[in-house]
Amino acid sequence: MRKLSVRDLVEDVRKSLAAKTYLSALSLALTLPDIMAQIEYPELKGQGNVGNRYKRWINEYYVSENPNKGKHPESETTVALEGLMDKFDGKFFYDLRCSFLHDGSNDVSKRISDLNFELSFDEGNSTTVWGYPGHQPYQKNHVLSVPTFCNRVCDITERLLDKWKDDPEKQECLEKYEIKLSCIDNPHQ
Repeated sequence: MRKLSVRDLVEDVRKSLAAKTYLSALSLALTLPDIMAQIEYPELKGQGNVGNRYKRWINEYYVSENPNKGKHPESETTVALEGLMDKFDGKFFYDLRCSFLHDGSNDVSKRISDLNFELSFDEGNSTTVWGYPGHQPYQKNHVLSVPTFCNRVCDITERLLDKWKDDPEKQECLEKYEIKLSCIDNPHQ
């Protein structure tokens, strides 16, 4: 019997990206915050805390300041764009995780009802706002790059695993979350 570690999962995400099996990469990448959050926040246990852990981990490790904030003259459109960017937080990514893994869709309309949201297999995310709030036509669009998201989650996961190398408590938790394999032809050997 062999066990797959979290590093093996990260490696599988990267292999899926290299093979251009983007939806497989996204599925596995969306689960990494679940695993890492269980280890990072062991105090959040029990029913109802899965989402709280996931959101907290995304907010703490994935979400960063909008690099364009304050770089453009303030206008109704800029304010609307910055307000929209603030919504791509732990709650948004938890909703995406649930929609994608449980429903097989990327419908995040519960979180941002008037957003045109799409996934892309190209590098780089794109967020646009056309028009002015309260005036027609007014549109908000966001394209999430699957490779960009997956690579960033993998990078963060690897940094945390390196940080936890000398922490016996974290190492013990990591042991609990490994996947056991019983097969002769194991690609991870």
